[in-house]
Amino acid sequence: MCPQNSRISQNSLQEEIFHFEKKVYVRFEDAFLKKREDSKTIYAFSPDVRNNADILKAIYIAGKKTGEYLGLCEKIGITPKDCESIANIYKTEKQWEKALYFVNKGLSLEK
Repeated sequence: MCPQNSRISQNSLQEEIFHFEKKVYVRFEDAFLKKREDSKTIYAFSPDVRNNADILKAIYIAGKKTGEYLGLCEKIGITPKDCESIANIYKTEKQWEKALYFVNKGLSLEK
């Protein structure tokens, strides 16, 4: 495979992931808006919200999109598992203080 075709394929894949992420986010928002109560944890939301949030989290982890991941957690609550995932992203980026912050936050949530 020549490098140009590889670049085109990579761009095409990134575009498809982008469109998939947007479609899942729309599904998440639709389900989220049906329940307007201030739930404190993700477990208080409907399965539609939880399932779409899980898909978005996987996309955000794979893309190392900490801002989007944290924005999602602001809406549905953050769990120790979320803190671990965010800390791992920061660790791979060698942002040690941010990683440690989320490790500590996750530990405090488990108490």
